[in-house]
Amino acid sequence: MWLIPLSSNYTSVGIVTDPKIHPLSQFRSYQDSLKWLDTYEPQCGQVVRAACSDDPADYLAIKHYSHKCARVLSPNRWAITGDAGVFLDPLYSPGSDFIGIQNTFMADCISRDSKGERFIGRCEVYNDLYLQLTDNVLKTFLNQYPLFGNPRVMPLKVVWDFAVYWGFLAFLVVQDRLCDIGALKAVEVSLAKIYGLNEEMQLLFRAQNKIGTEPVDPGFLDISQIPLLMDLNRGLAPTKSLIRRRALSLS
Repeated sequence: MWLIPLSSNYTSVGIVTDPKIHPLSQFRSYQDSLKWLDTYEPQCGQVVRAACSDDPADYLAIKHYSHKCARVLSPNRWAITGDAGVFLDPLYSPGSDFIGIQNTFMADCISRDSKGERFIGRCEVYNDLYLQLTDNVLKTFLNQYPLFGNPRVMPLKVVWDFAVYWGFLAFLVVQDRLCDIGALKAVEVSLAKIYGLNEEMQLLFRAQNKIGTEPVDPGFLDISQIPLLMDLNRGLAPTKSLIRRRALSLS
């Protein structure tokens, strides 16, 4: 679930589910969603009922929420950005990241074209990289919803997902290397290793979830107390040595 306060003084309340677990038929109407909240998130349901009564400002149920795109950037001077192109999942809010990445690629191509520079080769590199990045991040969510309630597996997944994000995707952006073709070529092999390792880890989490788990005492996972994650977060600071940093991360 998400709860997002909006600048309009409304609050966006969203429920995202795997249809194999909770089919869309459970959310056909606002009242259906309230019943779902009563069953699975009763504390939140009480708050929503008190705030909205029977008259929400808007309600929408969407099937096939996630979607892909065959191409997002073309040498023929068109591009697609935002949810119109690729949308994965609201968890971790990767949509905003990919809007920023795609807009960076688009702006670079437009800038070079307006100056009379060649941009077609870059356009193809940017398009392929964008689709590779989204395909890799998709593995973070695809078929992973069943393990969200596993108190032993989910904390490990969260730590891993943050480590990949701060050590790889966010790092490229913060270092301002998205449009540095030379740097991207230099770490191409490392990126392929990260793609493969992330896929293997997501499969491992699913396998571990199938084993089941014994009941555990309630607790709170404070990621700020995990040295590895904090080192990766602090390491986002811009550096001149992208290749050296990548080697250290992979080791």
